[in-house]
Amino acid sequence: MRYYQIEDLKEFASRYFTRWGVSEEDAEITADVLVSADARGVDSHGLIRLQNYYGSRLESGLTNPRAALTTLKETPTTLSLDAHNGLGHPAGVKAMRMCIEKARNAGLAMATVRNSNHYGIAGYYAMMPLSEGMIGISLTNSAPLVAPTHGRKECWAPIQSRWLCRLAAPALTCWIWQPASCPLGVSPSIKKKAGQSLRVGGLTPKEMLQKTPPVWSKAAR
Repeated sequence: MRYYQIEDLKEFASRYFTRWGVSEEDAEITADVLVSADARGVDSHGLIRLQNYYGSRLESGLTNPRAALTTLKETPTTLSLDAHNGLGHPAGVKAMRMCIEKARNAGLAMATVRNSNHYGIAGYYAMMPLSEGMIGISLTNSAPLVAPTHGRKECWAPIQSRWLCRLAAPALTCWIWQPASCPLGVSPSIKKKAGQSLRVGGLTPKEMLQKTPPVWSKAAR
């Protein structure tokens, strides 16, 4: 197994995104989020998606590499933002930065982002307010890929959310709460590549209904 320095991986990923026309700032943000996922052990949302998801969408024109985040509506504590079909990572980071700035003045803040794309690990954004002594919350949605209990039709999104809070005790720096709407993510191919067993349940592709592993979600087929 080969090992790489985190900063080298960030530089590689950043150069990759600029190759597809992404600005240097947005490329650096996206690279940092992806490499942070790998560093935290969330392989399904790290560099393994670099080409087969983000790069392929940029190449085919499904994602706008030069999109600029704009404000649609703003109050002292809220923001409504439009990502214009750009990468989700820069939109998420910039939205949280604006929330932090508003929360400094008002005590709390919330932003919504429309017309965005996959933004990686939600925990990255929930952890951003920690340095300011704030609680961070990050939520997202997706297409319906999850069946309810005993159901066979997809009607829920595999929603991920992260709530993170800093505790006062020095030994307990922070805690993170990570609820999900299903036990299996939508990238079981990652586990298959790693040689890990897959458990039936949650999603409703053909193999799951037949109760024969491996389990595959729509996104992995």
